[in-house]
Amino acid sequence: MKEFLLLIRTAGDCADEMSPELYQAHFKKVVDYIDNLSAAGNLISAQPLAMKGSILQGKGASFKDGPFVETKEVIAGYFLLRAADFAEARDMAMAHPILEDDPVARIELREIKRESGINC
Repeated sequence: MKEFLLLIRTAGDCADEMSPELYQAHFKKVVDYIDNLSAAGNLISAQPLAMKGSILQGKGASFKDGPFVETKEVIAGYFLLRAADFAEARDMAMAHPILEDDPVARIELREIKRESGINC
């Protein structure tokens, strides 16, 4: 099995744009999605991320606080998955409820590269 990272990209916290009822329905879909991935043995970890953060660029640079004006999107969370191949991981990503409930959300799918001495 290979490992894949799903980066959930949104314009901000989707809860801010949803009614409480819609957010509760979305939250239940995400919990069900996580439960299904776990039951199938595909989920390694998943976490939402705070909207504020910092970026460090270049040696000796200082951290720049965000949200960041250079982009209109933030990474709202991640999922670390196990899948046989990219196609299976893509199918898992396409099933994420954020794509249905947030019209501007995007998911970036990346395979974890295996390099001797680097991977933990």
